[in-house]
Amino acid sequence: MNPMTSVLLLANPVVTAVLTVVLFLESKKNKEMLQAVEKAVRDTQATIESVAINLNKITEDQKQSVETFTGISDALTTSSTTNQQALTNVVAALTTASKKTEETMTTLAGRIETTNKELAESIQVNSNNLGEINSTLKNAVSI
Repeated sequence: MNPMTSVLLLANPVVTAVLTVVLFLESKKNKEMLQAVEKAVRDTQATIESVAINLNKITEDQKQSVETFTGISDALTTSSTTNQQALTNVVAALTTASKKTEETMTTLAGRIETTNKELAESIQVNSNNLGEINSTLKNAVSI
């Protein structure tokens, strides 16, 4: 046998053993990395599910908010219409009351003027009568 063959025969089991150990260590490292990747995927999946649940809740909240704002808008529109009708009725009532008050005041002013004239005429007549009575009394006293 050739010395080179003897060295190769001795080196072959050593190289095989070293390669086996390296392969074992690398497979162990790969297994650990695979487990880390699987854990990261599970964690990411859980996070994604959590985000999906939160997005679903947010969507529901927004839907309820839209419904609430729509209800508020409808209520404000109805209230505005009701207030406009009430204001129109109040303005009409005030206009009617103002016209009636004006008519009453005009009538009252006319009556006061008429009564004032009648009172003035009555005072004038009474004054004339008193003047005549006074003259008659003076004449009667002087006789």
